[in-house]
Amino acid sequence: MKSITPGDEVVIDSAIPQNPHEEIKRKFGQGAVFIDPEEAQKRAKLTLRDRIWNYPAAIVNAFNVARPFSFIIFYTIICLLIFHRIANVDFVAGVSDDEKDVFVEGTIGNVINPNPIFVTKNAVDEDIHELVFQKLIEIDENAKPIPEIASHWEVNQGTEYLFHLRRDIKFSTGEQLTAQDVLYTFETGKYLATKRGKDTIAQGLIDVKIEKIDDFTVKFTLSEANAAFFEMISVPIVSSQYFEGVSPDRLEYSVINQKPVGSGPYRIDALRDTFIVFEASEYYPEALRFSTIVYRMYPDYDALKIAYQNNLLDGVSNIGNKASEFQEIAITMNSNSLLLRNRKKVIYLNTREERKRLTDPLIRQALGYLIDRKEMIAMLDISGRPAKGPISEDSWAFNKDMEFYEYDEEAAETVLYQAGYSKNDESGYFQDDKGKILSYTLTYLDNEFNSRLAEEIMRQYGREGVLIELDPEDYDTIINQIIATRDFDMLLYEIETSIDPDQYNLWHSLKVDYPDLNLSGATEKAVRIDTMLESGRTTYDLQERKESYYDFQKFFMSDAPVIFLYEPDGVYFYDNSYEFPEFSEDMNSISERFELIVKESNDL
Repeated sequence: MKSITPGDEVVIDSAIPQNPHEEIKRKFGQGAVFIDPEEAQKRAKLTLRDRIWNYPAAIVNAFNVARPFSFIIFYTIICLLIFHRIANVDFVAGVSDDEKDVFVEGTIGNVINPNPIFVTKNAVDEDIHELVFQKLIEIDENAKPIPEIASHWEVNQGTEYLFHLRRDIKFSTGEQLTAQDVLYTFETGKYLATKRGKDTIAQGLIDVKIEKIDDFTVKFTLSEANAAFFEMISVPIVSSQYFEGVSPDRLEYSVINQKPVGSGPYRIDALRDTFIVFEASEYYPEALRFSTIVYRMYPDYDALKIAYQNNLLDGVSNIGNKASEFQEIAITMNSNSLLLRNRKKVIYLNTREERKRLTDPLIRQALGYLIDRKEMIAMLDISGRPAKGPISEDSWAFNKDMEFYEYDEEAAETVLYQAGYSKNDESGYFQDDKGKILSYTLTYLDNEFNSRLAEEIMRQYGREGVLIELDPEDYDTIINQIIATRDFDMLLYEIETSIDPDQYNLWHSLKVDYPDLNLSGATEKAVRIDTMLESGRTTYDLQERKESYYDFQKFFMSDAPVIFLYEPDGVYFYDNSYEFPEFSEDMNSISERFELIVKESNDL
């Protein structure tokens, strides 16, 4: 008798009981597949074509017979397909300049919050905004408005602005950008600023009424004239439909922020801890040089340098004070540089009465005289120039006749003597009549460069007779404790001023409490400073504005609530196989490089 093996078919005849299993097992053994005679006849008549045509049934039979091994194989294949998808994204992130349709850029830093409703000082977030979003309007180097999402506008009596939107702009999802998206962007920003104390793009628009007139018209009504209004609304516009269903209260920490949707040239295809893959938006109307931009983020300069040396990068950005060092090894790269006129490294001096530490303007003036900015820039190999005050010396509003506080130890000793301090010949430190040494704590964000800068500041002050204690803190502590509670003597920080000379939000006495930005606090000259800031922003007459800002700088610098250190350069490196336009003077930030890099219209 022929033995039965698993998968063999046995025809059941009338001699087999109703339930044939036990009888078959007894006669033929395990593993039989039972079919009745009628089915057997049908199968006997099947041609080769029929058997091929009915291959799904054969596969199912084979799958069932091969259990559990068939299940193991099946799920292994599924897992491999999923892994392939993930690995494919990682592979794209690792490509180099062998793929000319893919541009790979390396940077130092990480993503904090790519949602542009929240104001960021983070270069990585700013780069995301530039690639993914468009602004309502753009601003040139003189703070004049340029059409972008808004094609044109009308101004009525300096307080009513009617903006007409382009009708050909779409988000990367294919949805048309309308007035509802503009309204959502600003109203959400206003809500988060007023109700949640968040620093948003609508911080200066709290008292501005914003209305949707129709699908492509938006009206802004100001309570008073504001010459800086155009710059205040030059912000990225987000999709209201994309955020539909997300409460503004949960917006800052929502996972939806990890793939923000904009109407810019690229969309985010993948966002990981170490890289972002940008794909060209099919709805962006202009031709782009690259279909894919891989933006790789490194924790420090050494890691980025290794990536360059392994030929993994086409471009290098945001390396700050390491630019000159990188220049020495970047033999295959060209560079473009831009003086960041609106970005300043400063030391805030806490003038609040309750601290009783830096309330005397004479002491603050002396601290300004005792910093040798040129020596600092040379010692630390900083790419930039000394900062002379709150308004850049390239601005039409800069007052060249004000006090600059260049290094002057004799002037410092004179004003400190007036403040009741003289230098002790034995200790070398300035002391008051009770022998108390002039000393302060310098707080700063703890990173490699800030540590070197803080140590240089401590060295210079120590050399001149002022004792400085260093207080390095992490990012969360700086933002949520030090700045939120104004708990510092001296705070090393970087600020970004507006292109327009209006600096109401930075220095007005109404802006001294968190989350507003006047970190130093109000001083004896606050009334005069407030008056100049108010008159400078509420008139459109250029000469009147210039006079107001000249007076503002004079009073502000004599009051000395801030020590201005330097304005940095932004340096960008790119592989010399590419030909990109030079940076122009009308660029306001280093993130605007993408306007030159990605658009084919900028080909040389």
